Amino acid sequence: MSMQIVKDYLTKQLESSLETYLKDLEAMPEEDLINGVKGNERKGIDFSYEVAYVCHRFAKRLRGETPEPWPEGGWMMAPAEFRTKVAATAHMQQGMTALIDTWKLIPAEEITKVIVLPSGETSPLDLVFSCCWHNGYHDGQLNYIQELKGDLTMHWQD
Repeated sequence: MSMQIVKDYLTKQLESSLETYLKDLEAMPEEDLINGVKGNERKGIDFSYEVAYVCHRFAKRLRGETPEPWPEGGWMMAPAEFRTKVAATAHMQQGMTALIDTWKLIPAEEITKVIVLPSGETSPLDLVFSCCWHNGYHDGQLNYIQELKGDLTMHWQD
């Protein structure tokens, strides 16, 4: 299999990941996104912020830049300016678009090149694959909140 086929496949996976996440985000009432289910758990707004944040970090890595240090303090929480559905949707769109656009610029023969990290090594291929499963994981959390709130529609399928 050629590296171009792999790259094209993962490009489609990234685009699909963005589309499905945005569909679920758009379908969720803002109050559920911000307030969650019980009130004391990590909220959809928080892990949506994390997804967008990670996409921006990965785009920087793909461009050969060093991203800012990971925030301290455990689970990532959305800052005040991100805590609306409009902001979450825009930030998610921007983060994924930055990643997809940067990925598309990488020549297929370079998708396995080594990127040195402070804690080891990765590659563009690894970063993009990680982004796909990371987005899917958190999109599943959005789906679960929707289900617990009584919304049994699979919005990502629409």
